Amino acid sequence: MTKTRASPSASTCNHIGILKIKDSVFVDTEEGVTDLVDWITAQHIYNEGYPPPLYIDVEGERLGRDGTVSLLTIFQYPTPRRECVYVIDVHTLGSQVFSTVGAFGKTLEEILESPAFLKIFFDDRNDSDALSSLYCIKLQGVRDVQLMESAQRQTMSSRKFLGSLAKCIDEKAYHSEEKERWRLRKEKGDKLWNPREGDSYRAFNARPLPKDLMAYCLWKPRKIEFSSPRSQDIFLKAQGEH
Repeated sequence: MTKTRASPSASTCNHIGILKIKDSVFVDTEEGVTDLVDWITAQHIYNEGYPPPLYIDVEGERLGRDGTVSLLTIFQYPTPRRECVYVIDVHTLGSQVFSTVGAFGKTLEEILESPAFLKIFFDDRNDSDALSSLYCIKLQGVRDVQLMESAQRQTMSSRKFLGSLAKCIDEKAYHSEEKERWRLRKEKGDKLWNPREGDSYRAFNARPLPKDLMAYCLWKPRKIEFSSPRSQDIFLKAQGEH
């Protein structure tokens, strides 16, 4: 990825915790979006129409139809060729993020709206609402880990309330070290953006993006992948649906 600008803070986050991030890119140019779209499209071609899942998270101020989108983070399920997390600067690039055409003739909008590209979210309600209302993007091909986790519970009473990502991680992580690292990473990020901690979602619009926020953005889709009920099974099931 030679045309994207890697955030200086990203390099400090490449080896945090047990689940290691091999590469990370902060995308804030049109050329960078082109490279990302081409990479995702190439995986579709290389895997003969069954590309690995895209784990996606959206951050913004009052995320939803009445708010803004600041960052879009995409992690593609690890492939033999590459494992990378992309943090896309929607605050700076605006609609160019979704309309920029790659070498294969695809845009990120088309990828997000195509059921052929499997997308994994954790509670996509606000994410979907924001993308639909602000950028006219109708997500398709989505699996919501929050709903999948609820469906796996044994009793109806246990499904009364949906679980948070933090709770899913706590139940999935077998190593106390992993739980502690995620907790510390989340706490550092929360102090920079969480209104309950006295700050504001506007922190996601700061440039350069603070190191701890970059680390939070890099890890969140990885934790969604980690929390997924047998991620590889999701991939194989999606293949069987085509």
